[in-house]
Amino acid sequence: MREDGDFDAYLAARWRTLVQSLVERGCSVPEAERIALEALVRLRPRWRTVRAAGDVDAAVHHELDAGVERRRRARRRRRVAEATPGAAPGGHLPPQLAGQVPPTPQAIAREVRARRRRARRTATAVTVALLLVAGLTGWLLARDTTGARQLARAPTSAGINPAPVAWYANGSLHLDRVVIELPPMRDLALVSGGAVYVDADDTVVLVDVLGRRTRLGSTDPDSRVGVSTDRRRLFFLDARSAELVSLDVATREVEDRWAVVPAEGPPSAETTPALLAVDGDQVFYRDATGTRAWTPGEPDTAPVAPHLLDAAGGVRAFADPGERSVVWLAPGGGASPVRVIGADAQLSEDGRRVLTRAKDDLSVFGTVRIHDVRTGRPLPTGLGSDDRVITARLGPRDTVTYLVARAQDQPRPGSFVRLSFAGPWQLRTCAIATGRCTVRAKIRSSGPPPLLAP
Repeated sequence: MREDGDFDAYLAARWRTLVQSLVERGCSVPEAERIALEALVRLRPRWRTVRAAGDVDAAVHHELDAGVERRRRARRRRRVAEATPGAAPGGHLPPQLAGQVPPTPQAIAREVRARRRRARRTATAVTVALLLVAGLTGWLLARDTTGARQLARAPTSAGINPAPVAWYANGSLHLDRVVIELPPMRDLALVSGGAVYVDADDTVVLVDVLGRRTRLGSTDPDSRVGVSTDRRRLFFLDARSAELVSLDVATREVEDRWAVVPAEGPPSAETTPALLAVDGDQVFYRDATGTRAWTPGEPDTAPVAPHLLDAAGGVRAFADPGERSVVWLAPGGGASPVRVIGADAQLSEDGRRVLTRAKDDLSVFGTVRIHDVRTGRPLPTGLGSDDRVITARLGPRDTVTYLVARAQDQPRPGSFVRLSFAGPWQLRTCAIATGRCTVRAKIRSSGPPPLLAP
């Protein structure tokens, strides 16, 4: 086949260059070989699609970048000091690369087949159990939920988004240059070329800017969806198979899965499986064994301290089980933990800022505070005493966006502002450094609860 010939030729021509580029980035030669092999194994099943897109090197180097990031995180977690020789002076190949021989195409094909067998083993075990317990009907139902399925196209219209974040209100999702009419949803995240959302029935749906929708599966009520920093991968907990799923947004292909351990007995907030946060390509989740971190492509997971609230930019935010109104921040890099006020936490993408909220008697979202992660220093929120926050989202860059109700617009002075409050609401973006704000739009609520996308 021409596809096989193209891949074999690319492997023979580019292997040493790929390994050299990784060594120049600080990898040891054995590590560079592993990362290069991993990248090619990941791309081999979709080589035809990659080749048709026209920029094979870009796709390969994207996988190399992801591999370098995964290895860096793995080394940091294990706290192993490794020698990582760089390139030889003058840009020449280091001595270790002088006799570099690429892996054979057959070796890569064997690894691809082995991965497929490993992925099938979990699915087969689930299928056999369902056949024994529920018979053929249960088996067919489980099979239906594990695959993507096209849904009816959502109505779209042209429209410039006035805010720096994607947002959903009154049944409309507002992206950069398009408005998509969608049903009620409880979670939302921006991906390359569109968005992923969880509807009111806990169905995970991918939608692009043309309104084309793909049903990816169903998730648990306590679980959210997450995306990688580059927005090219999305992650969710598949409720039917009890697996974390890593999916390529462009191809709609599942790249990796990881089985979670379901809770035994009555469900609880401490043991019910849920996806908690995503930082880069590292997925933080909770199951019956505790809180753990999974990096797709890695052979094992790592334990994480309990009560995780969010993770971003190498920073971790934890609830203090002893005090309901305290959040602990672990900045990483040897920095001391920081203690701030709040019952929930949302980190900025770069991990420099944290937004906390605490219950109050005025709104369903609660009192908002923003802090510097490294020092714990309070920062301006841009909110006034008569603002009642409906929802909030940090970013992009050093900003925060709110949906707020004004006290003077409430039915009764001092009354509690609920999500059913008919508005008007203000969509407002504030600069954290100065607290100065810009009203982006005014909205009168008449639909499901609004969302701002990370």
